[in-house]
Amino acid sequence: MSELIQDNEVNIDRLESIFKSEYYNTEHDKDGNLIVHAEGAHIYVKIDSDRKFIGFTAFWVLKERAKEIDKLRFASQLNFDYVFLRYSVPAPNMLFATYEFPFEGGITPHFIIHMFKLFLRAFSIPPMADKVGVLG
Repeated sequence: MSELIQDNEVNIDRLESIFKSEYYNTEHDKDGNLIVHAEGAHIYVKIDSDRKFIGFTAFWVLKERAKEIDKLRFASQLNFDYVFLRYSVPAPNMLFATYEFPFEGGITPHFIIHMFKLFLRAFSIPPMADKVGVLG
């Protein structure tokens, strides 16, 4: 059975040690955010201590020449078809995928890694679903 990490013990260093124990490469960006490298993706891992949520975010580059409406429709269709992640187009050339889950009351390392692996599987869907050709 995996140890229970109390919510007041959830921090970036603890999460980094969990990912490293599963043999993922990690780094910190200039803002101190944790980045986990997995299956060719860079997954940003953040903690919202006030709401007690852990979040994963990754992005794809969108083609600049693609129509904005096609990019937005693509994100909306992904949200409709694949409910697990939240997709958005926060900038003209970026498609974000985000997932958050609570850690209030404590969380196990096993659960964190399990959710990370689910995120990775869902993250692989957009290239296969891009029928219009908006991904770069």
